[in-house]
Amino acid sequence: ELSTTLNTMLDPTIISFWLDFNSIIKPSLLSLQDIAEKKMNKKIEMFLIVLILVWMKRFLILIFLVGLEQSFTQSNIPNVDLISYQNEKISISELLNKDTFYIFSFWATWCGPCLKELDGFNNLFKNGSVTSDIELLAISVDDPRTAKRVRPVVSGRDWNFDVFFDTNQKFKRSLGIPDIPATIVVYNQKIIYRNISYSSRQENEILKFIKDYKNEIN
Repeated sequence: ELSTTLNTMLDPTIISFWLDFNSIIKPSLLSLQDIAEKKMNKKIEMFLIVLILVWMKRFLILIFLVGLEQSFTQSNIPNVDLISYQNEKISISELLNKDTFYIFSFWATWCGPCLKELDGFNNLFKNGSVTSDIELLAISVDDPRTAKRVRPVVSGRDWNFDVFFDTNQKFKRSLGIPDIPATIVVYNQKIIYRNISYSSRQENEILKFIKDYKNEIN
């Protein structure tokens, strides 16, 4: 039996296979293992890079939102020039009287939600729901291409409040307003309310806010 075993071990075919395994197959297997490990390490590396990029994006968005909030929530109304409906230059400080609540509604002729909000306010003014110490100033941010549509829109809707032009959007930018519709309420030069976007009957909520604010300060 021992002789048979030795003969088997010394068989040329087995010896040749063993030599081939050590010289060719084994290095190939090790090479495949290295490739698999490298691919796994590459996947881990890519995952970590994506994870870092995602967190960086979130961090940058957070910084942007904080800066936006700080600019939009400034307490004092900036004193910039607007163009009146009669094409006269007028500053914000000239428009504002003491102890009067001013609702600044930023809009454009192409902004459907803006028009809905202003129509809602117009109905409230016409039916006597708005007290005499509240004024609405509709600030058009239409650029020079669409500003010519403002007067036809105003005339067609028969709005019962003053309309001004902020064609270069300097007033809008100075308040840090990113989009329209946007509404702010000012009392004695102070911004006491801010909102971007529009929801149904929002104008009623704004009037309620003013009413509650008056109750607090009186």
